[in-house]
Amino acid sequence: MKKRLIILDFDGTVLDSSPEGKRRLRVLCEINGISFNKEKQAKVYAEWGNPVIPMLVKGLEISEEKAKEINRQWEVWDHVEPVRLMKGTRETLAYIKRRKFDMVLFTSRHTKNVAEIINFHLIDDFFSCVVGIEGDAHGNLPAGEYRKKDPESFRGIVSYVAHTHDTTYDKLKVIYVGDTEIDVAQAMNAGLDVIAVMTGEKKEEDFLRIGVPSENILLSIKELPEWMKKFWK
Repeated sequence: MKKRLIILDFDGTVLDSSPEGKRRLRVLCEINGISFNKEKQAKVYAEWGNPVIPMLVKGLEISEEKAKEINRQWEVWDHVEPVRLMKGTRETLAYIKRRKFDMVLFTSRHTKNVAEIINFHLIDDFFSCVVGIEGDAHGNLPAGEYRKKDPESFRGIVSYVAHTHDTTYDKLKVIYVGDTEIDVAQAMNAGLDVIAVMTGEKKEEDFLRIGVPSENILLSIKELPEWMKKFWK
């Protein structure tokens, strides 16, 4: 039997960050004297789930320097008051762990920021590694090379996990779980199976349009164990 690997998106999949994230961004814009009118909200929300700095630059029409400062403030807030997990996340992760499948967390955030949040929620032990802007937390994966818009990033993560298990890429059975069209589409381009969850900004028709099978579109990560029992025996 092939070894199993599940790559999980963080925001909107594991962390219930969409509604609270939007509220915090509104507050940060007000504190920093930045307009967050309906037009800018629409621009930001259209990019929601993508890397934060480009999202802020494009959506708020601000400089990269200002976007980095807002992101710094946002991460401090998340550190002081961590956002809650999606309902059923801990139970789902525990189920996957019991089945002895590896899990990797793949995020567009700073690696350290995510490591702190999952440590706070006591779910850090579920993951073999966390991959973010700085690579992984242990320095085994190089910084700056892993982006969800690039299918090679997904292949790189799979190859790394294969190496740690003394096996090869083609001998791993991998699935990616995410909540946006961009990362799900790129995981598909990398040759991975995908699960799309509707706990972010996207609806079923958005995922159907890019070719995700209807049975692989779930309401939330909470439904993943039942899907696995049925389709990933």
